[in-house]
Amino acid sequence: MKQKYRSVWISDIHLGTRGCKAKLLDNFLAATRCDNLYLVGDIIDGWNLGRGSSYFPQSHVNIIRRVLSKARKGTVVKYVIGNHDEFLRKYHDFFEDRDFGNIEISDEFVHETADGRKLWIIHGDLYDGVTRYHAWISHLGDIAYNILIALNSIYNRLRQQFGLGYWSLSSYLKKRVKSAVSFINSFEESVAHECRKRNFSGVVCGHIHHAEIKQIDGITYYNDGDWVESCTALVEYESGIMEIITWHIIDHDSEKMKILIITDAWFPLVNGVVHTLDNTSKELVKRGHEVVVIHPGLTPFRTFSLPTYAEIRLPWNPWRVGGMICKAAPDAIHIATEGTLGIAARLFCGRRGIPYTSSYHTKTPEYIQCRFRWFSLAVGYAFMRWLHKKSSAVLVTTESVKRELDERKLHPNLLVWSRGADFDLFHPDKRTRVKRRPVLAYVGRVSIEKNLEAFLDLPDDHYDKVIVGDGPDLVRLRKEYDLPSISFVGYKHGAELAEAYANADVFVFPSKTDTFGIVMIESNACGTPVAAYPVTGPVDFIVNGVNGYCNPDLQAAVERSLKLDRAKVRGHVVAHYSWQHVTDLFEDALIHIEDLKSRI
Repeated sequence: MKQKYRSVWISDIHLGTRGCKAKLLDNFLAATRCDNLYLVGDIIDGWNLGRGSSYFPQSHVNIIRRVLSKARKGTVVKYVIGNHDEFLRKYHDFFEDRDFGNIEISDEFVHETADGRKLWIIHGDLYDGVTRYHAWISHLGDIAYNILIALNSIYNRLRQQFGLGYWSLSSYLKKRVKSAVSFINSFEESVAHECRKRNFSGVVCGHIHHAEIKQIDGITYYNDGDWVESCTALVEYESGIMEIITWHIIDHDSEKMKILIITDAWFPLVNGVVHTLDNTSKELVKRGHEVVVIHPGLTPFRTFSLPTYAEIRLPWNPWRVGGMICKAAPDAIHIATEGTLGIAARLFCGRRGIPYTSSYHTKTPEYIQCRFRWFSLAVGYAFMRWLHKKSSAVLVTTESVKRELDERKLHPNLLVWSRGADFDLFHPDKRTRVKRRPVLAYVGRVSIEKNLEAFLDLPDDHYDKVIVGDGPDLVRLRKEYDLPSISFVGYKHGAELAEAYANADVFVFPSKTDTFGIVMIESNACGTPVAAYPVTGPVDFIVNGVNGYCNPDLQAAVERSLKLDRAKVRGHVVAHYSWQHVTDLFEDALIHIEDLKSRI
C-alpha cells in the first residue's frame, strides 16, 4: 500500500538526459502519497535540450503526467527553479500572475513543518559561485559529468553480470577528492549562512547531488540529493520528523494487495462499466495484486431484471454481500455501481467503519428521468449524495463530470478516473471497406437515453449509417427507420467490432447523458474521428480539429470530422489514453483497510 508522507522534496531529476532514473522515480511517485510535493530545481534539463538534444522518452513524459495527476488529486506541488531549468526564470512574472491550480513556480518557498519550524526551500545554484559567475565552466563540467554517468552506467551493467550491487563513481570521487569535499562544505556553509540571515530554522536545497542532513551553526541543513545517481528524497512525516530515503535500496515492488471490487454490472453484460472494470482488474493482476469481483452472477445471488433495462440483472438478496466481504478479507474495497449490490455493500461497510472507494459511471438520475418524465433530478441527486457520502473517494470519468458533481455537492473528494483502449486490437489496419458514400457509425446500447434519433435523422441522401448494438429500443427503431441507408447489425466483439469502427468515416456519439464513452477512444484508435454534442464526456475527450468535433449542430460536427487526418486522430488518442494509466489512477485512490477482523 502507498506510504503516506506529509511532505516530499525531490530535485535534480534532469528529465531530457540519459542519466535520469525516470522509471525508478515514477515507481517512487506511484508508491507514495503526500500533502506537499516540492520539486527543488533541475527537474527538466534545459541545458541538454538547449544543445539540440531531442532525447525525451515516454518514461520522462510519464513523470510530468504523474506530477500533474498528483496536483489534480489535491497534492500541493511547488516547483523551485534551478540552474538547469533556469529558462523558467524568464517567465517569473507570468507565473506569479496566473493560477495553475495546485502548482506554484518560484525561485524559493517557505515551508512550515508539522512541529512549527520554518524552512527555506531553494535549489541552491544562486549560492554556487561557479554556476553564478563562471557559467561556461559549469556547462563544461555538466558535459564531463554526463560522460562520467555514462561510463558509470556501463561499469554497473558489468557488475550486475557478476551479481554485484550498484556503485557510484561520482559519489566515490566526491568523498575522496579534496577539492570536491571542499566545494561541498563551502556550498553548505554559504547556504546555511544566508538561511541564518533570513531567520529560518533550516534550509532545504539540492543542486550538488549530495544528500545530507546536518547542523551548521544552529541551522538544520537538508539536501535531498538527486535522481541521476543516488535516487534520494527528503520526506517529512506527520509528526514533523524528516529523513532522507534512498529509493534504489527499498523494495519498490510495493505491497501486493487483495482488492475486492463489488459491481452490479458484469459479464455477460456489455457496456463501458464492465469493460473498464475488466481491463483494470487484468492490469492489477499483472502488477501482482489479487482481484476478487463480487457480481450478480455468483451462486449465492438470485436476480431479477431491471425494469426497462432487461440485460441488467440485480440480486434481490444482496444482503449476502456482507458475508462475502468477510470471507474475502480484502486489503482494499471498491464499490463500482449503485445497484442493489452496491447499496448493500455500502451499508455493510458504512456501519462497520470499513473504508472503501466508489465510482460514478452513469448519470443515473438523468437516465431515470429519460424513462419517467415526472422524476425529480433533485431527489435523484439527493439519493446519490447519501449513497456516496461514506466513500473515502469517488472516482468520476472526466473533469467536466467532476465540475458538474462538485456543483451538486456529491462528495468532497472527487477524483478523475479516465478510460483506455486496446491499441493493438483497435487499429486502422482493420479498415477494409470500399464504399464511396461516407459511412457513419454508432456503437452502444440502443435505448432512449442514447438519443439515437438525432443520429438516425441525419440526411439519408448524404450518408450510410451503421448501428452496432442492441437494447430495448431496437425493435421500435428498426421499424421506424427501415431504410436502405441504415443497418442495424447487433452487438460486435473483438476483431469484428474493430472492423466496424475502422470502416466508418465518422463515429457519431449522439448521447447527452453519458459521462464518458469508451467507444470514443476505441473509434479514435481505429483512426475514425468522433462527432458529438458539446456535453460532458465528449467535451473532455474531443479536441476540435484533432480527433473530432463537438457542435450543437450534429451534422456540422460530422461534416467537419470527415475532413480530419485519420493518422493524426489515432496519434492523439494513443498519446493520451492507456489501460496502464487508468489502472494507475485506480490504484492510487485505493484505501488500505487496517485491522479488518476487528471491524467485522
